[in-house]
Amino acid sequence: WLAGVAVLLFAIEDGHGSPVGWICNRNTLIAAGFGVGCLIAHDFWRRERRSGAFWVALLLWVLSLCSKEAGIATCAYVFAYALWLDESTLWQRFRTLVPYGAVLVVWRVVRDSLGFGVANIGFYVDPITDPGQFAMALLERYPVLLLGQWGIPSDLSVFYGELLGSRLWWLAVGYVCVLGFLFWPLLRRDRIARFFATGMLLSVIPICATFPQDRLLMFVGLGAFGLMVQFWNAVFAANGPRPSFVLWRAVAVPVAVLLASLHVVVAPLLLPTRSAPFKMARPFYVRGPFDETIVKQDLVVVNAPVPMFAAYGLFICEHDGMPVPRAVRTLAPGISAVHVRRSDDRTLEITPHAGYLNFPDNLFRNEQHRLQRGEQVHLQRMTATILRLTDDEHGGRPETVAFRFKEPLEDASFRWLRFHAGQYVPWSPPAVGKEVTLESGWE
Repeated sequence: WLAGVAVLLFAIEDGHGSPVGWICNRNTLIAAGFGVGCLIAHDFWRRERRSGAFWVALLLWVLSLCSKEAGIATCAYVFAYALWLDESTLWQRFRTLVPYGAVLVVWRVVRDSLGFGVANIGFYVDPITDPGQFAMALLERYPVLLLGQWGIPSDLSVFYGELLGSRLWWLAVGYVCVLGFLFWPLLRRDRIARFFATGMLLSVIPICATFPQDRLLMFVGLGAFGLMVQFWNAVFAANGPRPSFVLWRAVAVPVAVLLASLHVVVAPLLLPTRSAPFKMARPFYVRGPFDETIVKQDLVVVNAPVPMFAAYGLFICEHDGMPVPRAVRTLAPGISAVHVRRSDDRTLEITPHAGYLNFPDNLFRNEQHRLQRGEQVHLQRMTATILRLTDDEHGGRPETVAFRFKEPLEDASFRWLRFHAGQYVPWSPPAVGKEVTLESGWE
């Protein structure tokens, strides 16, 4: 029954809703499916001594890696299995890990040679090419991701500019320490609990490469829910293996009740909502209807609250069967006010009140690879030139950018939009030499 309850908890976990409802995150489900299959085959190979199961496990491991980088977490549980559950000699257990390690190395080499992966952006850190930054990310994100698995959603980290040392970070550290104290008696005597805990703790490491989100916790949940039901058994079962000292029992009971409330009651209620992760973002999408002339026009969005969402406009138009703009150009993040000055017939100088590359726009470039004053970015029919940089504590971000277009701004090849009061509305550039401040009208 412990295994059955763990599977049920895994199925109704609200954090797993996003990979279901967000189609470009479905690779998490695919990677986890192959990863779990790999673990089942590996267990069959080691317990039943069936050599055929080894090849099945290795194939599923390859498929998990090729589905999504998060498939790396499969090896966390393979390692935990060799450490705690495999009953062969130490040397034989080590040998079982070698093929998985070889596959991992080959996968990484092939992946890099084909040009996959990310570089120089703010949300993701590559542990191989930037180990120092990844070590800092590990310190900052690790406890918050564990907090997301065991209690408060890690997605709340988006509200903290500096996560390390924040209230959320200290809450996560304290909560994880309390859980460690409660689980320690169980871990000392039960090797299956040690397997779950080791796999869980190791599988957090690769997802620290990006900012904390509960949608990343699929592999972490495999070990976490196995450990959780064992903890409940120790606390609530009449013959449960409870430690005798009073402090443990005084803390364990309320924590066990809290975990049951969060994962049995609250999680399934939140699951439908979290299965539609971008429903609230729909007002930020640029959508038509557009007439047929848009196919020969560049759609220029002056102040998009979230430029990343504005860029989805091309895909949404195509999905809805509407005419598709020739290109989408987003000039500034527009949650705050945006100052616009027209310097000549083809150029707009844009100054967002908070500057460029704030969260979440630091997705596009990280602080280690700053843009410089005078640097230019060339796109078809438009060139962006950085005129001025910020001088705040996060200095070095672009503050004012000049966007020069190939044609005069009144040319029929442009369709201008601005965001105001929750929707995108038509806009006309000011006259040469004039200035205007655009307020989003949204908080």
